[in-house]
Amino acid sequence: HAWHAKALVDFEMAASLEGLDAISLSLQASLGGAVVRRIMDRRAEMIGSARTAGRLFIGSTGGLSLSAGANATPIPRNTNFGD
Repeated sequence: HAWHAKALVDFEMAASLEGLDAISLSLQASLGGAVVRRIMDRRAEMIGSARTAGRLFIGSTGGLSLSAGANATPIPRNTNFGD
């Protein structure tokens, strides 16, 4: 029961944080650095692949999406050179 209670507190605290860096650091303290880094790296890969393929959108609320909803705007490819 103690492990479950601590997990709930840790996840609630992580949910209240802003910014992936802060969330990642918080989760690393609870779940371990290797696990969280692997998940964050995979997330970055998925977003990069979707953007390259033209399948990354931003919704009307500002969240990223891999599907084009009614009010979603496609995010253009990034050349990382300002083009």
